[in-house]
Amino acid sequence: MENKNIISNDAYTKTRILTAAAADMRMSGGNCMVMTSGGSGNQGINVIIPIYLIYEEFNLKKEDMIRAIYFGHAYVCKSNWTYLRWSKKYLCIKAIDMRR
Repeated sequence: MENKNIISNDAYTKTRILTAAAADMRMSGGNCMVMTSGGSGNQGINVIIPIYLIYEEFNLKKEDMIRAIYFGHAYVCKSNWTYLRWSKKYLCIKAIDMRR
C-alpha cells in the first residue's frame, strides 16, 4: 500500500496501525502478555507501543524512552483511566523533546 501512495510509512502511521492491531488481538483472545496501566491492558498498549515506536524511529536514548513510558503510566493513573486517544501524539512528541 505504501508503493501506491495509499498509506505512508512514517512513525505516526506505524503507531496507529500497531496499537490498533495489538488491542484487536488482545480483545479477540490472543495469547499475549500485556502490561496494564491503570488496571487496563488496552491502556497499557496505548501507553507503551506509541512511545516505543517513536524511540525506535528516532534513535532516542533508552533512558528517555523509559521516562516517557513512566510519565505515560502516571498520566493514566492520574486521569482516572481516561482513554489516551488524544494524548498518544502528545506523549510521542514529549519523547522526541526529551532527546534534546
